Amino acid sequence: MAGIMIPPPGMLSPTIDANCAICNAPPIPECPHEVESLALALDQAVTRWTRLAEIRQWAVDNAKNCVIRTFNQRREARYAKVLAFLETLPCYGIYVRYAGHPPITPQLLGEIQYHIRNANEAFKAGVNEDWRRSCMEYPGILDHFLGLVEVRFPVLEEVAVVAGYPGLGGAGVPEQKRVKTRRDSVNTGDLRKERRRSRGRTPPAGGEGHYRRG
Repeated sequence: MAGIMIPPPGMLSPTIDANCAICNAPPIPECPHEVESLALALDQAVTRWTRLAEIRQWAVDNAKNCVIRTFNQRREARYAKVLAFLETLPCYGIYVRYAGHPPITPQLLGEIQYHIRNANEAFKAGVNEDWRRSCMEYPGILDHFLGLVEVRFPVLEEVAVVAGYPGLGGAGVPEQKRVKTRRDSVNTGDLRKERRRSRGRTPPAGGEGHYRRG
């Protein structure tokens, strides 16, 4: 292939590939250990990333407030309807004014109390339904608030990206060159095809699950 120098047989190659960092198997055929270990390390890193916990808590807090606010509005509207019905009952105003012991006939008092009991039972059942409906809206509410979160990816030219991870013992910030990015060539759905770059290899095993924090 033009532009690529292939050393003659028996000569030292500067681009020789390394064995698997986990099991030391030859690079071809490729084993799944490095891809699996990278996925595990990513899950562990996400767990340690406090911003994710902050985002989750922010979304949960706002979702709870939204659900409670919606429930309170529905309960208030339902209470207003029930109260409006009770106020249409004969002598209900007197019943309230005398705190449940109005100077009316026992028959009329019994009718008022009957309607009040039914109204309370219906109101309680309605409140339960309002709360259930409000809680059932959590998925959409969480989607709404998580959609409001803005995540910024640094550009490749930023110093922190170009310099890489300082714990690897590099020589500091390299010369700012226009490096060909792998954004166009990397298929995130097939990490195994992109594993073999000696300068970007997965670190060796270091504990449970192959990785541990330094």
